[in-house]
Amino acid sequence: MIDFTRIERYRENNRLEAKRAQGGFPHSVWETVVSFANTVGGLILLGVIEDENHAFHPVTLPDPQHLIDQFWLQIRNPHQISINLLQPQDVWIQPLQGKSIVVIQIPRAQKSQKPVYLGSSPFTGSYLRSGEGDMRCAVDQVQTMLEERYHQLPDNRPLKDALPEDLDETQILAYRQYYRQCNPQSDWNAAQDLCFLTHINALGFDADQVLRPSCAGMLMFGRQKAMQRWFPDLRLCDQLTCKTKDHDCLFHFWGQLKQYLQQQKDPTAAQALSEAIINALIHTDYHQHPHILLRQRGDEIQILNTGQLKRQHILNPVLHQLFHYLGEADARGSGLRRIEALQKREGWKEPLLSEDPRTRQVLFRMPMTSRERRHQYWQQAVLTLLTENVSLTPFQLSERLSCPLQLLNPILRQLLREKLICLDPQSKTLRLKD
Repeated sequence: MIDFTRIERYRENNRLEAKRAQGGFPHSVWETVVSFANTVGGLILLGVIEDENHAFHPVTLPDPQHLIDQFWLQIRNPHQISINLLQPQDVWIQPLQGKSIVVIQIPRAQKSQKPVYLGSSPFTGSYLRSGEGDMRCAVDQVQTMLEERYHQLPDNRPLKDALPEDLDETQILAYRQYYRQCNPQSDWNAAQDLCFLTHINALGFDADQVLRPSCAGMLMFGRQKAMQRWFPDLRLCDQLTCKTKDHDCLFHFWGQLKQYLQQQKDPTAAQALSEAIINALIHTDYHQHPHILLRQRGDEIQILNTGQLKRQHILNPVLHQLFHYLGEADARGSGLRRIEALQKREGWKEPLLSEDPRTRQVLFRMPMTSRERRHQYWQQAVLTLLTENVSLTPFQLSERLSCPLQLLNPILRQLLREKLICLDPQSKTLRLKD
């Protein structure tokens, strides 16, 4: 951050740009926004000029707040810039020598966000900061940034020869409706499909400047024939609803499972299962005989998928992002920890996760005992223990049964209401009712 009390000492450089802006919001600011984002970030000062010695001086702005309003209006326009990296605290009015200037702080974009560009194509709207000026990127510079982006987001790589028409409009419409419900204030709700799909990385530009579906975009929304071409071995088998889907796209597969889960009587079990399914979808290796199998074995739900067991690594970050937009995956990719916490809270057995390196398969086993059956189990356990020990305190029962008091107390209250046990008010012990 610069020292505004010594503004005259500063000069325009690769991180600092000054604009007079007395005639309204200058259009040239957008090239600087993009160039700063693609380089190392920087500050834009509106209401500041350079004198003949290149020293900075503030000028009188007719309406600084109006400039800020114009900036936010335009940077949130999907047709203006590819991504908005700024937060509200990055733009403010700064008092300076009896005047008020506007300061815009541009953060450096991450590799997975570059290139930041204006308009509809990174090959014509990308800029880099060079010294005091904004330089339009050459094609090879854009290609380099795209390659680094694909390295950060491997499932963001455009599929060679694939076309936007290979994506199913019905699934895109359904996704956008869901997205709108989860993000009602998003400016992307008004964007056209191509612009929206580019924003969520379902579409991307290849090295030949052609807009094509990304690997994640095809998996999420691909038409059946396109899925058969690009992922011929993909098999989605759902034995819970007795449906096997060869060459189905993931969003349709997940949507049907979502409807099934919403019909279940136990919302806690449905939530845990939804978390587990999303976790399998974003960690499957879709390039080597991919398959996902959901099945039930006794009181246990099993999810089998092709991949590797890496808790700290998301195999398909764009797929994870697509589900995160719908509120179905958290930003940290900690689905397994959330499932474990949920199971522990409900007093169920912990889920088990194992890997077979020979078959490259990951097996997730999740106990799904219903609430009613679980209560029956603990009720019988309490009655059996009191039969053997005559009387015990709730704490002793909790210790002997290895059951948390938080879970055991409502079960004890129910047994008291049903007059199957009674409480000694003096010793605070429980015993069987005579």
